[in-house]
Amino acid sequence: MEDLKEVYGDYLKDFLEALSRPNPRLYLRVNTLKTTREELLERLPQFKPDEDFPEAIYVPVTGPNKLEMRDSYVVVDKKTAESVMLGANVYRPGVKKIVAKGKEVSVVSENGVLVGEGVLVNSPTGIVVEVTRSLYSSVKVGELSEVKEGLVYSQGKASMHVAKLLDPQPGETIVDMTASPGGKLTHVYQLEPRVRLIGLDHSEKKVERMRRLLTVMGVKAELYVKDSRYAKDLGFKDVDKVLIDPPCSALGVRPKV
Repeated sequence: MEDLKEVYGDYLKDFLEALSRPNPRLYLRVNTLKTTREELLERLPQFKPDEDFPEAIYVPVTGPNKLEMRDSYVVVDKKTAESVMLGANVYRPGVKKIVAKGKEVSVVSENGVLVGEGVLVNSPTGIVVEVTRSLYSSVKVGELSEVKEGLVYSQGKASMHVAKLLDPQPGETIVDMTASPGGKLTHVYQLEPRVRLIGLDHSEKKVERMRRLLTVMGVKAELYVKDSRYAKDLGFKDVDKVLIDPPCSALGVRPKV
């Protein structure tokens, strides 16, 4: 906190308050390998075309909404709380504690932030709380069939800039040194499918998730379970461009609880 105070000075309080609010737009990237933006906007009329990127669409985020703290509540982890804040349902892996005296519950983060209200359910899909009202209102992206079909990918506009700046060209060999979860990797291929695309991640579980993502999105890439510090062991030659997003504080990811 002292480091942040040194950077932001008298604006630190405003900065921290801004982190607790989501961006005013929720973005999706249209997978132009499988569909067009026009077709997606017909299927998702609540979304609007972005002014800068032809593959980007967005929906406005509204709020904050008034919520009621109930006697029955569910405590969720940080990642789940930040998703619920935008309207996502609560799934079993994100639940820390349930204090239930009835079906209608509040959803609370581990540090006590009230992020939503909903109904306790016992769903075979793993949903624990079906959220009926959240601190901010937006589309439940995870429930969209278009996501499951690989027609769109949930990606912020700032992240979309990366593949654009990389500017992939036909015949290039491009290595993504920290490829998981695959957003930038798939965007690079989408912009130029005639590249040799290589993705690395040290986690076998994450690489397997990326394989499934690539399959559903129609992307071709070579994936390796490898710590990028030792990438030279794989013997790649004539690499034209390298993309690396090293572990960081995720300070710019909003909202935060």
